[in-house]
Amino acid sequence: MTRILLIGAGGFLGCRATRYLSARHHCVGLTHHDLDLSSPDDICRRLEADRPEWVILTAALSNTGYCAAHPDESERVNLWGTVNVARACRQTGARLLYMSSDQVYNTCACGPMLTEAQATAPQGPYAIHKLQAEQEVSTLLPDTAVGLRLTWMYDDPASPLRAGRHLLTQLAEARQTGQPLHLAVHDHRGLTDVWDVVRQLENCFSLPAGIYNFGCPNHLNAYKTVWQAVAQNWGETEARRLVLPAEAPFAPQGRNLLMDPGKAAAHGIHFDNTLQALIQHLKP
Repeated sequence: MTRILLIGAGGFLGCRATRYLSARHHCVGLTHHDLDLSSPDDICRRLEADRPEWVILTAALSNTGYCAAHPDESERVNLWGTVNVARACRQTGARLLYMSSDQVYNTCACGPMLTEAQATAPQGPYAIHKLQAEQEVSTLLPDTAVGLRLTWMYDDPASPLRAGRHLLTQLAEARQTGQPLHLAVHDHRGLTDVWDVVRQLENCFSLPAGIYNFGCPNHLNAYKTVWQAVAQNWGETEARRLVLPAEAPFAPQGRNLLMDPGKAAAHGIHFDNTLQALIQHLKP
């Protein structure tokens, strides 16, 4: 069994990962009440006490709107919190598995799926701080850190675990209230079941150090993806009623967050296509 310290156990991904990994490894989950990411000394003391083989860092401020309104807080958590954990790992010899985001690609031109080398100038505090954190960690832990660029994730809306405002929650609300969900036709991105990410985390322990696109690939825009999944399961009438196109967001150039998963796939980590995975998830 691997000794794991998971930081961010109160979050959407972290609470699920803690539950899954605790059944398979010696995994201790910490929330923001247990550990202050702004305190390098506190982090080092905790790692010295627990002596984990792996630190999994899922803690983040992930609401891009909140980060835009509070850039100093985003920098403190998403950038320097990550750096503080990386420094503690370097001091104690633990390996680090940390989460980044597809948002680092959000100035890339629409077109083919994007490889890890193509994130160069993201927009907005959240994306900027995530890319800067990758760069800092790569310098601190060039041989022992693995960073995962995640897509937007979802879960069953009926899950008792922390939900957040993910896609399926919004879709369930639209079905219940009759108020349609408007999705951007100029937004191209993958969507991933959070449990597909969780179940792949331990496979990352054998990855070479570096950055990996990590989630379902896609070739469609957000509107077409969800419309087709709803139509396949609930019928075209329901799709026309519940999922409407939004033309204004990201127009005219569009936003491309379509990640090429080939690097992770070369090491045996595979995700289903976004549309097919979503169709399976929405089956009655």
